[in-house]
Amino acid sequence: MAISEALTPAEAFREAILLCRAERWREGLTLLQQVAREAERQGNLPGAFYSYLGLAMARVEGRRQEGLELCRFAVGVQPLEPDNHLHLAAVYVMLGRRRAAVQAVEAGLMLQPAHARLLALQQEIGRRRRPALGFLSRSHPVNVLAGRARHWLRSRLDIWRQRRGEERESTHS
Repeated sequence: MAISEALTPAEAFREAILLCRAERWREGLTLLQQVAREAERQGNLPGAFYSYLGLAMARVEGRRQEGLELCRFAVGVQPLEPDNHLHLAAVYVMLGRRRAAVQAVEAGLMLQPAHARLLALQQEIGRRRRPALGFLSRSHPVNVLAGRARHWLRSRLDIWRQRRGEERESTHS
């Protein structure tokens, strides 16, 4: 798929974004790469371009580290664009870096609290609970242990509640 003479680089970029949002990542990546070659001569690419290119590279070609660097660059160039934070978080998720993904999502939601795709990603990766002992850092060993104990207790309580509910249903049947 070559950029046609009828499309300007800006129009081709918009088309590539639409392809990516439609989960047609391979086509979007191809078009983004062509836009990059065309725009290299002129420079002045927006941060969003690097963000989409980085995410597409990570998803389609598995070039996650390069994609991460492009997404980080995009956030640096255009820090007030929530989609840049979304794409950075998505690449962090691919790399198994949940904590960094959560931070990127939170940064994006600070810019646009109702951003649907950021909220969906936040739901997917989960929210971090407050540290068990707020006066200690999150990484303090006592806080880590207390957090694990809290998680264990909550899971046991959930199991107990579920069993108790099943017992009630069986006695009322």
